Amino acid sequence: MQLTSFTDYALRTLIYLGLQPNDRLVSVNEICEHFNMSRNHVIKVTQQLSQKEYIASARGRQGGIRLSRSVDTINIGQVIRDFEKRLTPIDCEGGECPIVHRCTLQQILAKAQTAFLAELDAYLLSDVIKNPAPLIALLKIEA
Repeated sequence: MQLTSFTDYALRTLIYLGLQPNDRLVSVNEICEHFNMSRNHVIKVTQQLSQKEYIASARGRQGGIRLSRSVDTINIGQVIRDFEKRLTPIDCEGGECPIVHRCTLQQILAKAQTAFLAELDAYLLSDVIKNPAPLIALLKIEA
């Protein structure tokens, strides 16, 4: 299964925020610079992260975003479910395939997808950033 860039940006944003010392507020521009991501896309991602209550935002000159939950409560599988619009590997409902009603491939792929998501459900954001020093160095995050 290939994730969309929207989900990728959401995960990278959560990782970046999870690495911040003392819940420091971070600007969207800062995230974009560190990951070389499109500002417009990151704005859309942060809006959805806020709607899903993964992050909190503060407006104004000293504003920014930060995690609204502990890294120990953000489940990677759930983030993917929240950000992927379509999780099915194949869309067999289009009616274009002549064997759709007798084909077992969709069932096999659905089982594989369930296993994929079950594996991701075993991980929290804290697992992703449990060894923060190399990530902090690569991203040049100041303490």
